[in-house]
Order: sequence, then C-alpha cells, then structure tokens
Amino acid sequence: MPREVSEEAMVKASGYGREHWFPILDELSKQHEKRSNLTKAFHEAHSDSVSAWWCQMITVQWERERGKRVVNESCTGSFQVSASKTIAGDEHLVWAKLHAAPWLPDSELEEGAEFESEGVRCVVRAARPGKMLRIWWYDHADNHKSVVEVSLWPSGEKTSLRFRHHELPQESDVEPMRARWKEALGVIASH
Repeated sequence: MPREVSEEAMVKASGYGREHWFPILDELSKQHEKRSNLTKAFHEAHSDSVSAWWCQMITVQWERERGKRVVNESCTGSFQVSASKTIAGDEHLVWAKLHAAPWLPDSELEEGAEFESEGVRCVVRAARPGKMLRIWWYDHADNHKSVVEVSLWPSGEKTSLRFRHHELPQESDVEPMRARWKEALGVIASH
C-alpha cells in the first residue's frame, strides 16, 4: 500500500481530488461503518467514473486523513511491510541464491519444513521454486501468527525479489521487520 496518493494522481485517475471525494466518503461512512462495505458502496455509486482499485485507494487516503487508518495498516487492522530488491539473474538463479544464503539460519525452504529463527517458530506453508515462498511466522509466545511471502518477478536478465510480511499485530512491528527484510535482501543479493 503506497504511503500517500498525490492529489495529481487522484485527479488524473478519477477526475476529482480530495475536496470532491472526501465529503462523499464522509456521508457514506454514516451508513457503512465497516471498511469493506464503505469501499463497496463508494464503488457502486461511482463505478462509471472510478475503477475499483482507485475507489480503494481514495478510501484509504480518506481513512488516513480522518485518523481511521495509519500507514502500513491493512483493512483488517493488522499491519504489513514490504521490501524488494532487483538482483541480476533469472528467477532460477535468484531462487538458488534465496535457498543458499543464510538469511534465515538453520532453515529449510521446503513445503512443510519447520525451524526457528531468533526464537521465532517458522513453518513453510508453500514453496514454488523460482516463483514464491510463504512462511507462517509465529511470535515468541507462539500466540500470534503473521505471514511472510517471498515472491520473484523476472524481467529479462534480472529478477525482483520481494518480501511482504503481513498480519503483524502492532504498528511497532513494522520498522524492525522492514529492517530485517532489507538486511535479508542484501545477504541474498551478495551470496
């Protein structure tokens, strides 16, 4: 989720900016408290001029401005963070680097594998070589599960490697995890 949608981008995509859309959302929010219902009602009322994606983006910006959502907060109230790096090589070479680099100590990246990383229990839920990896990430007390998704996006002789960690319980989890995944990307790229 972008940190901020510019007024110019909003106007270009929808024909109007905040001064037009936010009062409409203020009124719709009186009838629709749940975020998903608000976005759906907004899209139903304006689908002729605004795509579903832009209805979501405008609603997120409205929520942020009205203090109903902060940056990195998902629509469920949990938090998410992502980090990515473009690495030389096709997806198979980058997958091999991902698999060989010590970005998660003592880990096997095979479906069903369980391991610990700095006291956090991890379970590999899905592994598609050259494409993606999904890990369930249990906190230290093993009472909260978040999800780490690793995806590879090939483009010619380079591949974008992206970490997305979502379902984080607190806003204070965001920056430490961002730092962790940026460091992991550096380790993988240099391996």
